[in-house]
Amino acid sequence: MSATVIIIIDALGYDITDHHGFGPAGLEKKGRVKSVFGFSQAALTSIMTGEMPEKHGLWMMYSFDQKDSPFRWLRPMPRFVSTERRWVRRAIDAQIAKAIGVSAYYNIYSVPSRVLSFLDIPARKQLFSPGSVPGCETMIDRGLKAGIPVFIRYYDTEERKAFEELSESLSENEEGLFILYTAGLDSTLHRFGTASVETREHLGWYQETIERILSLRKDTRFFLLGDHGMCDVTGTIDIKSRVEGLGLKIPDDYIPFYDSTMARFRVNSDKGKILLEQDLGAAGGGRLLDEKELRRLGVWFDDGRFGDMIFIADPGTMIIPGFMGDSPIAGMHGYHPDAQCMDSALYANSDTGSDNISLTDIADMVIPKDAGKGSHDV
Repeated sequence: MSATVIIIIDALGYDITDHHGFGPAGLEKKGRVKSVFGFSQAALTSIMTGEMPEKHGLWMMYSFDQKDSPFRWLRPMPRFVSTERRWVRRAIDAQIAKAIGVSAYYNIYSVPSRVLSFLDIPARKQLFSPGSVPGCETMIDRGLKAGIPVFIRYYDTEERKAFEELSESLSENEEGLFILYTAGLDSTLHRFGTASVETREHLGWYQETIERILSLRKDTRFFLLGDHGMCDVTGTIDIKSRVEGLGLKIPDDYIPFYDSTMARFRVNSDKGKILLEQDLGAAGGGRLLDEKELRRLGVWFDDGRFGDMIFIADPGTMIIPGFMGDSPIAGMHGYHPDAQCMDSALYANSDTGSDNISLTDIADMVIPKDAGKGSHDV
């Protein structure tokens, strides 16, 4: 195997690249890439494994678990003690790191203790490491299994440094699988929106940097893509206040999770089911997704671990207030994947086989399941 490079730029959306004229010389824009329903954890895991969330199991950062939640020790805590207090966060971090060995990215955000105590963290191991997805092989696993040297840089390395180290490694090694993931653009888009000067400048830096890397090795197979797109935020909807006004109790009737574009509910009583369906069905600004739709999107779980009821906001609408924050931001993702603004872009210097591409096609493009075998080095 000669050198193969895959660079994943978080939120490198198709429409964003079109608007700003982004296109590194030496790479061909292959078309829109249909993302998966969810946020970056779901999308990145689908890129790395070639599987939909219902197969790889890492759909959302938090799942519901009333019996064995690693946070259940928080249940006796008085409601006035916020999880945003420093000592509480330190205690939670220590519990998660030492007691259950989580090395994957997670964030408590503003999830209250009475809800957090009924949640679990499905992703236990850092995605960009060997054996990170139980039951599924990632590109990294395929490479190591085939004896291919693997270079990895992800968000824990500062963006400029990560690209510099990628360049150095490509210059020093004739073959291998080189994987770089960066979340820098995602942060810029959240703050400034899709059409901002800041976004244009960030994309310009990527283009110059990638063109310089491409010039190092003419024989390198090169893939550049995003995990999802980004929508400019145009409005908000207050789902939390509507639900809290129904008179339902946590956890007797329901357990909520209010994400930035999605409200998920574990439903524990007939009363909770009836009132939530009636209220959310009339909420506007979004809609409830039924089982048929969730199956089509590859995010149906028979045990309801991610929620028995899923409300998705309309593209450009944020759920405010919520557990992610109380103020809207300039750009957001996590909308229905049929929304055009959610499409990511793919660039490559080799044939990708089709113009109809989804995130689950990428792994086989980069390193097929039947890649050769031999010794390995990381």
